[in-house]
Amino acid sequence: LTPKKRPGKKSFEALEWVCSAIRVIVLGFYGYEGGSKTDRRYPTVLNIMEEFYSIYGPTDEPDPTRGDISAVGKTTFRKWVLAAGFTFGTMAGKMVAVQRQKAGLDLINYLREIRKYRNAGFKIFYLDETWVNNLLWRHYTWRHLAEGYGPQALRQIGGMDLGSGEGSRLIVCHVMSEDGMLEGADDVFIGNKNSTDYHSEMNGIHFEEFIKLKVLPQLPNKSLLVMDKASYHMRIAEDTKVPRATGWTNEDIKTWLLVNGAPAGELADKTILELVELSKGYRKPTEHKVDQILQSTAKQN
Repeated sequence: LTPKKRPGKKSFEALEWVCSAIRVIVLGFYGYEGGSKTDRRYPTVLNIMEEFYSIYGPTDEPDPTRGDISAVGKTTFRKWVLAAGFTFGTMAGKMVAVQRQKAGLDLINYLREIRKYRNAGFKIFYLDETWVNNLLWRHYTWRHLAEGYGPQALRQIGGMDLGSGEGSRLIVCHVMSEDGMLEGADDVFIGNKNSTDYHSEMNGIHFEEFIKLKVLPQLPNKSLLVMDKASYHMRIAEDTKVPRATGWTNEDIKTWLLVNGAPAGELADKTILELVELSKGYRKPTEHKVDQILQSTAKQN
C-alpha cells in the first residue's frame, strides 16, 4: 500500500505589516522603539516568535485586513525575519539577528520624510520598473477532453496557439499611489533578450525623457514622487559633476576650476592629481538630473 501524503501547509508570503512588526520587536529587544534596558533579550528566532504571537495571535478569527497569521514553524518564521531586513551575525560571541546599520538608518530617514510630506498634504506616488516576456501564458486552463483526441489534438480543435519560447522581453515602467496606477504615466518598450538584468535595459537619458514627457504631465498639484536608487535614477547633472583623476584631462579640470572661481594663477604647472585636490575647495553640492527636472517643474501650487 502506498502511504497517504500528509496535507501540506499553505505557503505564506511575508506581508509588509508582519515585517514591520518584526522590526519593532527586534529593535525593542535592543532597547529601541520603546524598549528599555531591563527588557533587553537576545533576538533569537524563538524569542522573536514568542513575542510576535503574544501580541498578534494566532487567533481563531484572524483579522481579514491583515491576512492569516496562523502559527508557523521556526523555519518559516526565520524567513520572515530575513524578509524584515535582518542578517544573522555574531555579537559578543553569541549568534543573534542584527539589522544592517545603514539600512536601518535609511529606513528611519525615509519614513520620517514620508510622514513629513504626508502631514503637509502631499499626494505620494511611487515609481518602479519591472519586466515581462510577451509570450507569458497561463500554465492551467479549462480543457475539454473529447473522446478519441489526445492533448496535442486539443489545440487543433479549439485550443490556443501559444507559440514557442518566451518571446521578447518587455520593460515596464509605471507610477502608482494608494488609489492605483496613474493613468498615462507608463512606459513599455522591447528590451534586449541578451541582457541578464532588466535594469541594464534602461539608461539615464531614456528615463529622464519618460519623467518629462509622461510622468510630470500626469502628476497632480502638490505631489511627491518616490523612487529607488537605480543607477539611471541617479545620473549626476553635468553642472555639478566634480573632476576626477580618471576620465578627465588636465585641460578639462582647469576649465572646470576657472568656471567655478579658481584664480588662473593657481593652475599653472599643476598635475592632474594636484588639480583634483585643488578642486575640492570649489565643489558644489552634487545634484541629480532627475531632481533638477522635478524641481524645475515642481507642482506645489
